[in-house]
Amino acid sequence: MSSIASSLRARTTTAASESAAAGRIAKDFEQLLSDIASASSEELLALRERIADGTTVMSDRAAALAQVTTEFARAKVESARALAEQGAQNTREIVRDKPLQSVAVAAGAGFALGVLFALLRGRD
Repeated sequence: MSSIASSLRARTTTAASESAAAGRIAKDFEQLLSDIASASSEELLALRERIADGTTVMSDRAAALAQVTTEFARAKVESARALAEQGAQNTREIVRDKPLQSVAVAAGAGFALGVLFALLRGRD
């Protein structure tokens, strides 16, 4: 489990640095837009190429960030699923080991919920 966590941390760190790079590219786009007004046709061609390159880089970085985020979410879902399965298994074992105590706890919880709902219904 720790190898998954360290792998996800490394990818998150990579995604963060890619996000910073995307911010720099966005600033470059702002500079390009301000340069367009005073540029000649040759300069406009060069700017067009830079914009195309920047768009490609940003698209690649966004795809990488989406992949890291998806992998992180999948790992969290899998971890939650494993915890839920372990909790269910522990509950089954407790009920098998102490059936009378389990029935008493369930009855007490049912009674408490019934009283709570009755009180809430009485407020309306």
